[in-house]
Amino acid sequence: MSEQYVYFDSSKGSSATPTVSVGDEVVKGQQLVQYDKTTTQAAYDTAVRNLNKVGRQINNLTTYGISPTTQTSTDEETGETQTTTVAPSAQAVTSYNQQLQDLNDNYADAQAEVNKAQEALNQTIILSDIDGKVVEVNQSIDPSSKSSQTIVHVATEGQLQIQGTLSEYDLANIHPGEEVKIKSKVYPDK
Repeated sequence: MSEQYVYFDSSKGSSATPTVSVGDEVVKGQQLVQYDKTTTQAAYDTAVRNLNKVGRQINNLTTYGISPTTQTSTDEETGETQTTTVAPSAQAVTSYNQQLQDLNDNYADAQAEVNKAQEALNQTIILSDIDGKVVEVNQSIDPSSKSSQTIVHVATEGQLQIQGTLSEYDLANIHPGEEVKIKSKVYPDK
């Protein structure tokens, strides 16, 4: 009824390991192949650290970046101490706003890098698109090969149809309803 071929894709990694065996029943969404994820995991971890770093910088700036200052003065005649609050200058406010905007832009860029790294990490896992049976698994993939190499082949066996030709001799010996044995390369023992 349907089938899925998983071919080796060097853009996803240099090595791919099948996680199923011939004859396994698989369901849609089940993992079939795992590519080496060392490099993509490291890229993801770095992107997350960069995102967290910018987040800390934003938090630090908003917490301690700009605030009114206080000035204390003492009247020489009365000896009275007077405290006044001085608002930040327009230049300080402008500088603060610019720093905050720059950090927000950096945060958005860092989030985009995390999303990109997450997608690359997700691509190292190949899932089944169909429910079916694993009919082929290739454990020996040559990463340098230029030809397509099947890693895993899954097929549903609900309504298989077989077509073939018979000689006149075979036609005379086969009758409707008679049991027939058919040999297959996929299942040579059945």
